[in-house]
Amino acid sequence: MAGSGALGHFALNADDLDAARRFYGAVFGWQFTAWGPAGFFKITTAEGKLPGPIGALQQRRALLPDAPTNGVGPLVFFADPSGNVVGAMQYG
Repeated sequence: MAGSGALGHFALNADDLDAARRFYGAVFGWQFTAWGPAGFFKITTAEGKLPGPIGALQQRRALLPDAPTNGVGPLVFFADPSGNVVGAMQYG
């Protein structure tokens, strides 16, 4: 289990994966490796390390039609300059 203030997991959802890879690569120096299902990339830092247990960039999709996604702790969302919504959650 992640310690206090440690990043446990994050996933960025994007409509344009190439644009998102260019943006996050330029801003944070992240590298992306195709992993798992189509449209899913594992993120590593410029130093080749994982930013937390796992960071992912994935093709935007609807998880459940007409159903809100419920969190299990404090949750915040913000939009990057391309309009991609990024969420972060602290587990309760």
